[in-house]
Amino acid sequence: WGTLYTVTGATVCAALEFGVARWVGRETIERWLAGRARLANFDAFIEQRGLWAVLILRTVPSVPFEVMNISLGLSPVRWRHFLAATVIGAIPWTIAFGFMGEALTDFRNIWKVLAGISALVAIIWVPWLWRRRRASAP
Repeated sequence: WGTLYTVTGATVCAALEFGVARWVGRETIERWLAGRARLANFDAFIEQRGLWAVLILRTVPSVPFEVMNISLGLSPVRWRHFLAATVIGAIPWTIAFGFMGEALTDFRNIWKVLAGISALVAIIWVPWLWRRRRASAP
């Protein structure tokens, strides 16, 4: 049940941050992008590929969750894409950290720490491999 509660809490918090950023700042961002073609192109890309863009961003370990939520709230990504990618992206991290946290309380279960580390490596490595493979495709 811990994973369900954690993912639910993370999603509710993310939705609140996303919603506040969207409500407070999206119009300002749209006006600001009017004269900036490169940023407007990026904004259009996020709008077209919202689900995948958010899902890939959720695999980046160096970007804080809150910064990502607010930034995406300022972008044109759709609510349903944001929420779906947030739930899907939070599950692997939650399970991996849960395994490692439980294992640290009982060192006889060192395999759980190794499984958690392996899951974190996979979370980072699989998207990188996918992008590399896609870039080399004819």
